[in-house]
Amino acid sequence: GRRVNYGRINQVEAREIFIQSALVENKYGGRLPKFLKYNLKLINSLEAVEDRLRRRDIIVDDYIIFDFYNKRLPADVRDRNSLNRFLAKGDKLLWMTEADLLKQPIVEERLEDFPKSISCRQLTFKLEYNFAPGSPEDGVTVIIPVDLLDHVRPDVFEWLVPGLLEEKIIFLLKGLPKSIRRQLIPIPRTARELKDDLITRYGSLCRALESAIYDSYRLRIDPGQWPQDIPDHLKMRYCLRNGDKNVIVSRNFNDLSQAKTGQESQNFKLLRKKWEKGGITSWNFAGLEQTLAIKDKKGKLRGYGYPGLKKEDDGTVKIKIFTDQAQRQEKGSRGLVALYSRYFSNRLKQLKKDFVIPHSNWPLYEGIAGHDEMNNDIYNFILLEIFDCRDGIIPEKIQFEKKISRLRENMYNKINLLYDTIIQVLQKRRELLDYINNVEEKVKKQQKFIISPAELAEYRRQVVTIVPGRFLQKQTWKKLKRLPVYLEALRIRLERRLINPGKDAAKESRIAPFIRQLKTIQTRRVKNGGQTAMTVEQRLILAEYKEMLSEFYISVFAPELKTIFPVSEKKLSEKWREIELAGINQF
Repeated sequence: GRRVNYGRINQVEAREIFIQSALVENKYGGRLPKFLKYNLKLINSLEAVEDRLRRRDIIVDDYIIFDFYNKRLPADVRDRNSLNRFLAKGDKLLWMTEADLLKQPIVEERLEDFPKSISCRQLTFKLEYNFAPGSPEDGVTVIIPVDLLDHVRPDVFEWLVPGLLEEKIIFLLKGLPKSIRRQLIPIPRTARELKDDLITRYGSLCRALESAIYDSYRLRIDPGQWPQDIPDHLKMRYCLRNGDKNVIVSRNFNDLSQAKTGQESQNFKLLRKKWEKGGITSWNFAGLEQTLAIKDKKGKLRGYGYPGLKKEDDGTVKIKIFTDQAQRQEKGSRGLVALYSRYFSNRLKQLKKDFVIPHSNWPLYEGIAGHDEMNNDIYNFILLEIFDCRDGIIPEKIQFEKKISRLRENMYNKINLLYDTIIQVLQKRRELLDYINNVEEKVKKQQKFIISPAELAEYRRQVVTIVPGRFLQKQTWKKLKRLPVYLEALRIRLERRLINPGKDAAKESRIAPFIRQLKTIQTRRVKNGGQTAMTVEQRLILAEYKEMLSEFYISVFAPELKTIFPVSEKKLSEKWREIELAGINQF
């Protein structure tokens, strides 16, 4: 039927409906008056405070807001038209203050525990809060621009915000096995004390708690003993954003790396457009810094680009802006090799002929690579070493020219040394494998159970660990020189194991815990498919730990071979602590 103005039928009730619906519930239905726009903005800001503090007792109830308007509006205001007539005379009475809306004053110190942003290194990320238990949006959300994803580590976000840290620690402590938990009673007080001892946002929260609990209570907690069913509001919610578009929202940081594939911000595209160019045949990089800042239109830092070189199919190189240093290190080194190679094309053609392993020597590389693969790996390894460009960083012109000049004088001296060392590694490996085979044959003939087939298989596995398939693809000259020593240490261990198994077992107990720790990282990376890339710094720390472990192996099983630096259980434990604080053991 035809619409009727209800105010003419029941003026009092129409007035109440208008105030409640239009002014309190924001169903105005037209252009908002200035006072209402301001009041709603003020209410929204205070509701945001409630979301941050996870409380719903800060803003007054709707009936108080209704009463505010009811007392200030005359009896004849019952719709938009009558309100506009009233507003023509002035609206000062209708503008709210915080005092009109707050049940109690907001404690600023408390609000500081729920910051609007979080810092990671030199970068700042916006935080959004939502107090909605049971909802997917509940808790704290960090906004990560796509260009910055490669510059953050997930362990930073384990700590959430100061206002939620104590609650999270309480939950973690309550989830520990009873045998440990009962020694930490009362849990709330323990959580408060532990929180005060922690170095906030340095490494993994759980690793930091394990260390603090051991220092205070002499209790050791295994990483697997922490509860896994953490409530959503105690886990950071990640929002990967490209411009104004959300790429993915997840509480699993690894999901972000997968979703980032193919994503490129407009700011990064502009940076690429400015610097990337192809067809380069000589040094031509004036003004190109090692690191380029990515900024938005307002000049705000949004990330970094890392210039490197990419090899083109025609033999030239192209300036390529990489999104992270690890990517530049991997791909940029090949581009630099291609550029340097242009200055030594004739020599390198001869190198490829002279420094090869013939087919007749196939036992040397059996199980490592095919014939062509092995020789290609040798060639590429030699180039990376003589040009010294593994970091992928484009050198200054004077450095570039000095290197070329130096190599023109003594290139073959270095190449001969590199090739001889490669052959030495392969020969030593072959000799050790043959020795293990001989031991196995003797055991079978003598029918004496001095060592089991399973143990000998473990020795072969250790040979593979020292010299894995295609090993030259991941070796450096410094590491390559030590491989013959590591192989010799393994041979000496086997010899002594055959004489005194008990003594070998005692020595094994010293090194086994550190090997298990390393395996936890490798196992985790296999499980998550290596989705989370390590930073250059993290790779360096892990490489240092592996080198220390190899040297410790020598000191335990073949000390006469000498280590290249002092190493002990204590030093390895300290380095593992560094790994934990860097979040590497979470990959």
